[in-house]
Amino acid sequence: MTVPSTRPAPPRATARLVLGAPGTGKTSGLVRRALEHVGEGRPAGEILMLAPSRLAADRLREGFSAALSATISTPPARAWHSYAFDVLRRAHSASLLPGLRFEPRLLAGPEQDVLIGEMLEAHAAGLGSVPDWPQDLAEALGTRSFRREIREFLDRCAEFDLGAGEVRELGERAGRPEWVAAADFRVEYEQLRRLRMPQAYDPSALIHEAADFLEATPGFVAEEHERLRLILVDDAQEATPAVLRLLAALLPAGSADPPELVVTACTDTVVQGFRGARPEQLSDLGAALGAYPRVESEALTVQHRLPPALGEAFGRVAERIPVVARPARAAPRPGPGGRGARGGPGGRARRLGPAGAAADLRAHPAGARARWPPARGHGRHRARRRLAVPHQAAPRVGRHRSLHPRRGDTAAGGAGGAAVPGRPVDRGRRRPGRAARRARAGGGADIERALSLLTSRLGEQA
Repeated sequence: MTVPSTRPAPPRATARLVLGAPGTGKTSGLVRRALEHVGEGRPAGEILMLAPSRLAADRLREGFSAALSATISTPPARAWHSYAFDVLRRAHSASLLPGLRFEPRLLAGPEQDVLIGEMLEAHAAGLGSVPDWPQDLAEALGTRSFRREIREFLDRCAEFDLGAGEVRELGERAGRPEWVAAADFRVEYEQLRRLRMPQAYDPSALIHEAADFLEATPGFVAEEHERLRLILVDDAQEATPAVLRLLAALLPAGSADPPELVVTACTDTVVQGFRGARPEQLSDLGAALGAYPRVESEALTVQHRLPPALGEAFGRVAERIPVVARPARAAPRPGPGGRGARGGPGGRARRLGPAGAAADLRAHPAGARARWPPARGHGRHRARRRLAVPHQAAPRVGRHRSLHPRRGDTAAGGAGGAAVPGRPVDRGRRRPGRAARRARAGGGADIERALSLLTSRLGEQA
């Protein structure tokens, strides 16, 4: 059993943003802060650890539980989606979700695939509201890959909180008939899903649902602040705008006694960029989280994971990879026991407040724009052209993100749109001019491909 805390809470909670490369101790620092909280005589149930995925949450939980001898009644670490689902589950138990008779549950991916497949089969038979798909997609309508593309399209629309009407309007303005058809498909999909499974939530829409509830129920938020006194967020560079909205709803302006908040991030290592991760939004973290007067920023520059030689080589490679914003390199610092003498990639971190991060992003507009080049291909390969969901915050319709990159397609990594080495896009990035020369020499066969390259962000960076 844990001993109840007898110490008063601090008069003003703090919020910190910790920046550092992999191996600089961000995750272990969060675990140490959680252990310090328990060491002060406070219950472990006051701690909430958030991570991008279930595996990342498991690592946090295992590191914390291994060093803690007390019993914990609730899981201390959760994935972002898991915490959002827990909020809705507890809200339903407290009868705060009107109209929902049964306990909410997550809609599994296979269930989505089955429903989408049934709809496509019905449309092929002339049943239901058949979307007006472009003719060059006719060969793809019955394939498994197309069902996956539709699912990805629906998920990205839900993550960016884009309604079917908004997608249709953008498609009409941009001259993208596949967007218009996908918007019509989504209308029928939502109707059938609500009829079949009214208590089921799409994983991509789950965070918005939880944020809507928190924004509409300030009393529940106040109870969360009483229950949670320390919130630790790991790998915030993987956060989508929906995740940031959930944090803003949990920590709104005017909170009487918000919990302490520690957020870690490394903008060089964005994995979920193709799913909407936006590391540049961390530059406005202080403005988004109104519960705190300001968000303190600090940098970790000592590499603890790699030996000096490997850390130095890794740092040289990292310098050649485009990122959202590249901070100035800090002075080399040796790690404990002589490991990481140059600090590896962590040497690029520096003290970066919201104003500094915003300035870096303005200095690298190509990295912050997050626009992927349109899919290339001609002839029958157009039937496999990928759908693309518009970015909600983009001021131009042309700034969109392509979904689910596959082998042989244009590929980009992270929110900065950096090319993935070894992919066809990387070769095209190095030689956009060569594509134009071949198109001029060979007639019109490669004109479309050359124009696509030269007018995309690959041509802008060449």
